[in-house]
Amino acid sequence: MNDNTNHGPKPFPSFSQLLLALPSLNPDYISTKAFRSHIEQGHILDAGVLSQHLSDDIKRFSWLESFLLPYLRDLADARERIAYQKCLLSPIRRVPIEMILQSIFLACLPEGFVEADPQAAPLLLCQIFDTDRGCDPMPDVYSSTTFHAGNLCTCVSATFFTTIISYNPRMRFSQGLSKVLETLELCFPPDSIDDRAHLGFKNLVPMIQWNSSPRLHTLTLNATTSQHVLLILTTCPNIRDCELHVNDENVFVIPEEKLALPHLHTLNIRGRISILNIINAITTPSLRIFTMKGEKRWSQASFQALIDQSSCSIEEFSMVNVDISAEYLLRTLEYIGTTVKVLRLHFYPDRYTTARPISDAVLHGIASYLLAPNLEVLGYGTG
Repeated sequence: MNDNTNHGPKPFPSFSQLLLALPSLNPDYISTKAFRSHIEQGHILDAGVLSQHLSDDIKRFSWLESFLLPYLRDLADARERIAYQKCLLSPIRRVPIEMILQSIFLACLPEGFVEADPQAAPLLLCQIFDTDRGCDPMPDVYSSTTFHAGNLCTCVSATFFTTIISYNPRMRFSQGLSKVLETLELCFPPDSIDDRAHLGFKNLVPMIQWNSSPRLHTLTLNATTSQHVLLILTTCPNIRDCELHVNDENVFVIPEEKLALPHLHTLNIRGRISILNIINAITTPSLRIFTMKGEKRWSQASFQALIDQSSCSIEEFSMVNVDISAEYLLRTLEYIGTTVKVLRLHFYPDRYTTARPISDAVLHGIASYLLAPNLEVLGYGTG
């Protein structure tokens, strides 16, 4: 702020005061109009006269400049003060969105509900993100969150756009965060990727620099190779819910050793070409909900090996746009046994697979109790 504001703005001088304050004029001073007229008529002015006029003009210019300067400073100060006063008239602009949502949450609690304390967890986290609002989220905000959260559960969701794909090597997640992390989502938003050649996290594993995430139970990875998925899953021994979009192109790998995921309950896996690299590499004894999408190279042997080696009891089974014939579909439904209670099937018919034979075969098997005798929900769609 300008010091002039402490005593109020200076009064602007009257026209007569300006005239009195002007530097004294040279008695031989020639106006600009007269000067130009003399030159155009061919008159030659003495060099001494020109020098005197130039000196007078420089003095007048310097005086006018020094006279206006404090008023220009006052103008800038007034504009700043007006902007600040407008903010005071609308205090909502200065309240962080986290605090607003916290207040709404407290106001909506029903009568008799346990009293929530804004200074205690979980509402205390609102103040953490208020502090970190202006921070670069890679990686300082995560370190700060870890410090404040202590042993509280932590959820991180990171959405990537195509404009930052090339900067992946510069991104790092805090190592300390992995100790308290329970939910992690790393994904590209839908319709954000135009060039399929650039799908996937080229340096996903170096981004995530933790050796173990013992509390991580929910994992979502979008547009990622099976190699990266498996490397990450090795650090998550207690993973429970997993949603994967596998982008393997036509690369198939035979694993040397199976990865045991003893607590995996829900597996939602989608492949742009194939999901076989994942199915062939894991055992899931606790698997109850299994969804497959977009598999274009169905392998009955790989699926049966997963069920046999895992000895799991699938209760909810879904196949969406899987390139499978009616014969193999019936074998698959027979193989998952009698524990299935929810069955969802959706197919895009093509020249190899027609909807009618599949639907007739499935419905006949269910109606005769040869398939899924304990079925409670059936969802079926084509097109």
